[in-house]
Amino acid sequence: MSDRDKQMTAYAAEAKVWTRLAGLLPSPDDVEMIQGCWDIGEQEAGLWQLVEKLLEQGVGVDGFTRAEIAAMAVQWDVWDQYGDDIVALPEDPARPGPLRVYADMEPVEEGERLLVPWMRCLPCDRILTRSHERASWGMLHCPSGFVVTARGEAPLVFDNEEPGAVWTALAAVSATCRAPGDG
Repeated sequence: MSDRDKQMTAYAAEAKVWTRLAGLLPSPDDVEMIQGCWDIGEQEAGLWQLVEKLLEQGVGVDGFTRAEIAAMAVQWDVWDQYGDDIVALPEDPARPGPLRVYADMEPVEEGERLLVPWMRCLPCDRILTRSHERASWGMLHCPSGFVVTARGEAPLVFDNEEPGAVWTALAAVSATCRAPGDG
């Protein structure tokens, strides 16, 4: 599969997630507004609207859905703006799910990398971190990918340059504990 085909496949898969996330809102007008943002390429604005509407209306989300919203925010480079609000979304008491998303974990220096713990699967204790590489010209750490760690297993590394890397990393952290019907 060519790089272009991989990008198109990843984009189509992400569009399905977007539509499902928009469908969380009870009002058809809100769903249409969020979907419209995707359709015109305004994902950043659509994410802001989605998160604001979910908070405003008190719509509960399960742990996996919160993780998908977080992944979407990283994908569209708005996690730094919306991360705290995504973490604060009300939980669906009927389906809490095994995943937890964190916005304020302390980063860990690992050589030239800075690892920021981001998600954790509670039952299996898999951790998904955002990886940042030190820029050659200074102290700035540039996003480079994701690392999934689990006790007794080799870390799984997903490069940001690969289409759909955040979604592949999310699948890896949640694969063993996902409830049927999630995602």
